[in-house]
Amino acid sequence: GNGWDAMNFASKGHIVTAVDFAESAVNNMQTVVKQSDLIMDILHMDIFDLSKLYINHFDVVLEYTCFCAINPSKRRDYLNMVRHILKPKGELVGLLFPIDKDPDEGGPPFGVKLKSTIKLITEYLFLIKQEVPSLSIKSRVGREIFIIFRKDGN
Repeated sequence: GNGWDAMNFASKGHIVTAVDFAESAVNNMQTVVKQSDLIMDILHMDIFDLSKLYINHFDVVLEYTCFCAINPSKRRDYLNMVRHILKPKGELVGLLFPIDKDPDEGGPPFGVKLKSTIKLITEYLFLIKQEVPSLSIKSRVGREIFIIFRKDGN
């Protein structure tokens, strides 16, 4: 998207690295960041290349509609990259969406089979929390699950 979540975290004082492959999204973020006096690293690149730049670097990877945008055949690559860039005890935090759509229906968004997706992610990270979010936007009520996974267990 246009980095609204990243900019919100930066406005709260977090050190943020935002990544997007779309040049327009990167340009929009850079414009808003300059106008808002926010401090963020904004990278124009493919997320699958992040592990070439970072190892054990991030405390948190925020997952919000990236997983569902990735072709299901590339999800293992994504999870391997996330595990690689997270610090020990780092966390993957986010929403799995849409859990009411079959991945075979195509996308994006590609559907997320909840049980098999949780099982897949636990091959890379440890499940800390899985719950129905109480603050879903109206169009996503019942269609997403809040998750926290940690690298290297508790």
